[in-house]
Amino acid sequence: MELQLELKKVRITWRTAFAAALVLFILFGLATKLVLSVNMGLNSDMVGEGLEAMEIWKHQNYFLAGYYLPSQDTFLFTELLPFQLIPQVLTDYSPLALKLMTFVEFGLGVAILSYIVYMISDNPISALLFAALAANLTPQGYPVFSLPTSHAGTVVFLGVTLALLLYFNKKDGEKRQKAKKEKSPKNSLHLPNQ
Repeated sequence: MELQLELKKVRITWRTAFAAALVLFILFGLATKLVLSVNMGLNSDMVGEGLEAMEIWKHQNYFLAGYYLPSQDTFLFTELLPFQLIPQVLTDYSPLALKLMTFVEFGLGVAILSYIVYMISDNPISALLFAALAANLTPQGYPVFSLPTSHAGTVVFLGVTLALLLYFNKKDGEKRQKAKKEKSPKNSLHLPNQ
């Protein structure tokens, strides 16, 4: 019995090929950033969130009484509580968990900011291009966004807030357009002012 393969012509547009290439660049960039995060060296300034998580969970010091927190960079509500506390407890305060969660924060930041670009431009290629550029930061520039003390969680929360504001603004504009169309009389005669 002879096998016959019938190949159908697959037509790929330039736009689809470009989008696929951008997705590959995004995946490559995120993979390299994951490797950089896992191999990142930590110092005493960078492990503060891990120590705070240990203080809160292991020692039941929920309000961090007697703990020095710099007033300008506490990271409690943007980094420690939403991103670091649970993974640190589950991994028995592993430094690897600290590194991986900062990578997750970076990835979420890229994703939410790309979504904002999409909301504004209404063009998926623009959002993919932004994500590809953001995910492929240079190895020297990546630590600025990925260190545990880099405010990546703040970027995520500000991005979510901005996305919600844009969404509600768009919905409000659609509602006003609909009300304006319903208000305008149909088949009315408009005479020029004399």
